[in-house]
Amino acid sequence: MKKLLLTVLLLTSVAHAAGTYTEAVTKKYTQPIVDKETKLRQEAQARQDAAAKTKQDRQNAQAIEAQRRIDTVNATKQKVNKKQQLLKELVSPY
Repeated sequence: MKKLLLTVLLLTSVAHAAGTYTEAVTKKYTQPIVDKETKLRQEAQARQDAAAKTKQDRQNAQAIEAQRRIDTVNATKQKVNKKQQLLKELVSPY
């Protein structure tokens, strides 16, 4: 009975040691792959964020430019209207 118990304990410890060794070897060879994949995902996310920021900046710049053009057109219209009004006052003073 003692031999059987000793054999079972010995096999259990060997199996546990083999499992630990297998885990260590697996981690040794797969960890660089996991690290590289994580790095690539982070880089891809950074590129997406940069592209989104660039797109937003471009849209903001376009909106500002459109507003500037509208303001310029309105200012020109006001100048023309004022000149027309002054011309009417000059032509017909009464």
